[in-house]
Amino acid sequence: MIGAWRAALSAAAERTHTSYAHPQGLLELRESICRFLAMWRGVIASPQDVVIVSGAQQALSLVARIVLDDGATAAIEDPHYQLALHALRAHGARVVGVRTDVEGLVVDEVPASARLVHVTPSHQFPSGTTMSLSRRRRLLDFAAVNSSWILEDDYDGELSYAAKPVPALRSLDKRDRVIYVGSFSKAMFPSLRLGYVVCPQGLRGDLVRAKALDDLGCPAIEQAALHALLERGALDRHLKTSVVELRRRRAALFAGLAQHAKGQVQARDSQLGMHVVGWLPGLDAPALARLIESARRRGLGLHSILPYYQTPPQHPGLLLGFASLFPRQIEAATKILGECLHDVL
Repeated sequence: MIGAWRAALSAAAERTHTSYAHPQGLLELRESICRFLAMWRGVIASPQDVVIVSGAQQALSLVARIVLDDGATAAIEDPHYQLALHALRAHGARVVGVRTDVEGLVVDEVPASARLVHVTPSHQFPSGTTMSLSRRRRLLDFAAVNSSWILEDDYDGELSYAAKPVPALRSLDKRDRVIYVGSFSKAMFPSLRLGYVVCPQGLRGDLVRAKALDDLGCPAIEQAALHALLERGALDRHLKTSVVELRRRRAALFAGLAQHAKGQVQARDSQLGMHVVGWLPGLDAPALARLIESARRRGLGLHSILPYYQTPPQHPGLLLGFASLFPRQIEAATKILGECLHDVL
């Protein structure tokens, strides 16, 4: 993909107009994104609904700016993506963490005063849970009754191992309450810094104005290059190849845990994404700290799930990423993890 991106970027630099692009984004890229979303996420959108942004973080910041007054209530999942919490607080919101369970966000516990509800329904971050259909419908009903907005952060929804991926929440939205946010950080690479918002009609003008005031618009050359990759089907092919490889690496992770940490790490399976959660029911907080330090001395980085919670979970857990490692490296890493667990238990 890097080689294809370089070629597309070089070609785009030669033919792209050098004046300011429209702050909403290049029309041809917005058209390509609409076709991409229809194929991969079941979202039917018009180019007029799409605003190009500098990644999901800018999307959240702009949305917070236009829908949240100072002191307004915003709800996030618990556990949650930490930068979402920081962005909402930076805009003066009163942020309320709402419990999640095996079906996703517990909608009945969302305060009726919530003006914005931030969710990751396809692959809850960091737990990996997929929100059930009943919870999705309940959340859409909640937003309609309370005149709330739902920000759907679909950060890696394309990376599904299932034969029939779960469509985005936005695809069920009949009352135009879902602000759908996607980016290319996981599908391609983080330094690209391009994402998009599928915006409800009632917010579109405000969002475009907020984008213009923030940075006048995303770089036109990069937008043109991304459009070329989408138009040629290069990103589709890359995603299909990536999912096959991710499935292989995920299998290596589960095999390594079964061989080297059986009974000590309870890994929650997920049919989507680049990480799983490994729960450690036999450890307490001091033992977890010793485990992380023991692994660090052996050259293995371990990351606790605890910082992502407002209310601590019942057991310690680890975020186990596998996307950047080859299967043989994953096998070696799980072996080290097993040795470290033996040392601290």
